[in-house]
Amino acid sequence: MCWSQNIAGVVGSSTRGDAACRRKAAGRRHRHWAGSALAVFAMYSGLWFCTPGLSSAETVEAQVAAHFRAGKEALEQGKLDRAVEEFKKVLALHPALFEAEVNLGLAYHSLAEYKLAADYLSRAVRQKPNLPGVDVILGLDYLKLGLPAKAILVLRRAVRLDPSNLEAHRVLAMCFLSQDNFRKAAQEFRQVSVLDPDKAGAWFK
Repeated sequence: MCWSQNIAGVVGSSTRGDAACRRKAAGRRHRHWAGSALAVFAMYSGLWFCTPGLSSAETVEAQVAAHFRAGKEALEQGKLDRAVEEFKKVLALHPALFEAEVNLGLAYHSLAEYKLAADYLSRAVRQKPNLPGVDVILGLDYLKLGLPAKAILVLRRAVRLDPSNLEAHRVLAMCFLSQDNFRKAAQEFRQVSVLDPDKAGAWFK
């Protein structure tokens, strides 16, 4: 069985099983944050997996694959509560599966359940701390929870990993604004303007 992920800007690619299941993650990081829940998935979700013929010894793996598929379809259809249920079933069968933790965090984020989103995304980044897109969403969750200091820590890591990540700079600016640190906020907004003047203008209108 093989899981491969294609979370634009969040997850690179991982594979398990036959080489035939390998597939490069399509597309580069999305560099524009849209505020709606569905836009989160348009930008950051899209896990896919392949399941070659499974034997009776692979029943658990088959169940994981079925629930993962159902969760992914629910995300794509905007059925967030159903997605939560399915990814929880995945984790019950395969605890700490990185892909399921990320998708469950995204579902909770889009439901505005920021504490639960932060819980699952923070677990995911402990497994793979080199994914700036996950850090951006986790940082936004911390900001929504009124924890700008924690948000700044993960967002600065995102910027170290990906200095041209527009959303990381933008959310950093929002964090500094929440702390009345206008000088640092201006520095981050300035960086956004340098990286992409057109998108920066749309954001600041």
